[in-house]
Amino acid sequence: MALWSFSWSAVPDPTTPYGAAKAAAETAIKGITPAAIIARTSLIIGDGNYPHERFVHALAFGAVGGVLFTDDVRCPVHVSDLARALLEFARSIDDTEDPRDLLATHGHPNVNAA
Repeated sequence: MALWSFSWSAVPDPTTPYGAAKAAAETAIKGITPAAIIARTSLIIGDGNYPHERFVHALAFGAVGGVLFTDDVRCPVHVSDLARALLEFARSIDDTEDPRDLLATHGHPNVNAA
């Protein structure tokens, strides 16, 4: 399994149309508001109302075996936890620090490690 590690300052280099759309959105936001902070979140899950979410929950809690990806490591985060973390992050920023120096928050550790 290949593990990829990217720098926070890495320029997006998408390999899929979905990734290209995300990169275009980031570029547009930065063009409109250069000081904007882009939140590159992990795999976002909710309360399990969809088959993919139910599978992710089952993997996270060890109820089933399997993998989501074989060439990537994802750390799922619940949408409510992500919202709280982003609000806390936004409230913590003051004029004396560069928010890019702050650490990211993610969810449950590597549920797809083979």
